[in-house]
Amino acid sequence: GLVSFMSGGVAARLDNDDFMDGLSSLCSELSPLATVELLKNNNPLASRLTVAYARSILSITRHLDAHGFEGAKRLKALLGKSPLVGKVPELEAILLAEQRKDKIEAVLQRFRGTYAEKSAIAATL
Repeated sequence: GLVSFMSGGVAARLDNDDFMDGLSSLCSELSPLATVELLKNNNPLASRLTVAYARSILSITRHLDAHGFEGAKRLKALLGKSPLVGKVPELEAILLAEQRKDKIEAVLQRFRGTYAEKSAIAATL
């Protein structure tokens, strides 16, 4: 499991307590498998993992799950490897501001697109 998202940058962080505590909190709430699915093949996301970053990820996934979305999958699709991975707290505020499924879906749709499109959106957040 872990090896599938452990490129050099992530492996180098295994002795970092903030990274490990963030990883632990994701695993305990999402399950180890869901955590691996979220982080694998996404070094830009995995390399940013801290306790605070994990808290934002969990807040978003819980909110999406509560409104009938597959939270972790939708979040991974929304972020991709784009610069949006650096805007998770901003995305958390935007998504949690919406309390209706149709409004949340509209927000999710706003962030769809190519790497270039997501980069342009990230620059505005």
